[in-house]
Amino acid sequence: MLGWNPGTEQELFGLDELVATFELERVQKSGARFDPEKTKWFNQQYLQMSTAAKILPEFKKGVLAAFGAAAVENKSDHVLETIIDLVKERAAFTHELIELSAYFLLDPTSYDQKALKKQWKENTPQIVAALTEIIKGQTDFSSADLELTIKNYIAEQSLSFGAVMPPLRLALVGALSGPHVFDIMEVLGKDRCIERILALENAAKDL
Repeated sequence: MLGWNPGTEQELFGLDELVATFELERVQKSGARFDPEKTKWFNQQYLQMSTAAKILPEFKKGVLAAFGAAAVENKSDHVLETIIDLVKERAAFTHELIELSAYFLLDPTSYDQKALKKQWKENTPQIVAALTEIIKGQTDFSSADLELTIKNYIAEQSLSFGAVMPPLRLALVGALSGPHVFDIMEVLGKDRCIERILALENAAKDL
């Protein structure tokens, strides 16, 4: 909208809406200043309004270029769209979606060492071993049921969330970041979650 505004606070328009709203009389003679950060904000807003299905072709293209075919092997379009929906609120550009999705597509090969040293405490091996058994026995691997089961375990064992959730997130993501842990688990599936927890246990042996 450089050099023009609609006379209201509205900044986001669909193309047809913009055509209908535009009036040549509101074009200003004074020079306009281009703001790269504002452009980034616009891109972020339109990305958030886009459906995962619309973003998917470009996303898949970027994933293949960044990680290779193995990253999307055996992953349906529905799963990939779910991943997009989980990470897109943190992104302004498609390439950021790909970076934010890396741990969904590939197992972590390293861990945030500062976080690992801080979160891996004396009772953590017992906790992650218990989580592994809980996950193995989970018949409904939906986010909601996983959350209920693990929260019940935390309550029954009189544990703090801080003793359980950070190590679990580290195992799944490799860092203390990402969307809702149980949403991540549902997308990854039972076998992959177990493999990642065991990998973290193995990495923590050197601490």
